Amino acid sequence: MMKRRKFITAAAMVAVAPLLGSATPALAQTWPERPITLIVPFAPGGATDIVGRIMADQLGKNLGQTVIIENKGGAAGAIGMAELARSKPDGYTFALITDSIPIQPLLNRSLAWDMSKFEPVAKIATSPEVLVVNAGLPVSSVAELVELAKSKPSELTFAASSAGSVHHLAGEIFQQQTGIDMVHIPYKGGGQSLVDLASGRVDTAFIGLAPVLSHLKSGQLKALALTGRERNPLAQDVPTFNEAGYGNFDVELWIGLVGQKGTPNEVISAMRNAISQILSSEVIQKNLRDLGFEPVMQGKTDFAVWLSQQQKGWAKVIDQIGMKKG
Repeated sequence: MMKRRKFITAAAMVAVAPLLGSATPALAQTWPERPITLIVPFAPGGATDIVGRIMADQLGKNLGQTVIIENKGGAAGAIGMAELARSKPDGYTFALITDSIPIQPLLNRSLAWDMSKFEPVAKIATSPEVLVVNAGLPVSSVAELVELAKSKPSELTFAASSAGSVHHLAGEIFQQQTGIDMVHIPYKGGGQSLVDLASGRVDTAFIGLAPVLSHLKSGQLKALALTGRERNPLAQDVPTFNEAGYGNFDVELWIGLVGQKGTPNEVISAMRNAISQILSSEVIQKNLRDLGFEPVMQGKTDFAVWLSQQQKGWAKVIDQIGMKKG
């Protein structure tokens, strides 16, 4: 009787094995079966939100399912990433991330997540940072801003997302390198900071090029310099920091997509392939470039290496400026 039971169990396992082996490919063939949530861990109106809505629309068409944008701003993206960390790794929740996200675990060890909780999917786009001032500030160059700030220590203000964002750290690096002292005014996202910049409530900011283009054209803001090694085609009259005499201020904004750790590889691959197809479209490339972004396609492995490099680089910056860690 015992031998018969063992035989039946073994036979059952042999019969089930092909089903187990085909489960994941079957998932890839049927996914997605319901709407997908795309978390944007910043408030509406900023650069990440703009790109997120472009990608959500195109992913919906490519995948045949609605992709819902869910803005979860605050704490330089930490709140939105906590939402992703709590989600099921079933391929129905993803998040757009920027440079700010790998920085947060370096500053706050009490976070409920770190980058090991997430599965890299793809790097999507890059954009330079731009130093802007409100139109009423009596400066037209980086040198003039530095001179004004030195004459009014701790009086000028600079807007940036929450402490630890790339915009904030860029401002801190700039102050350290130029020997000036400005007051950081934190915001949940780029949208409200632009409103306050344009109205003169704050004096200056480091921010992505994309959301400030219309304000530059209208004359509400003045751009003093761009990060990166070359001028941007959409702002040809704005010098780089190197041209302005302040060396290679090499801070680049980037946007990528991650899922929850444990998301099936086939789903990650399907999402990555969909993004690759979207970014190969000349229309989408033009849309992104018109917003100040350069489309890129960096797959899972290369993106994972990039994320690791970003964390190491920002860890050095945080130590150099003596930023307090939680």
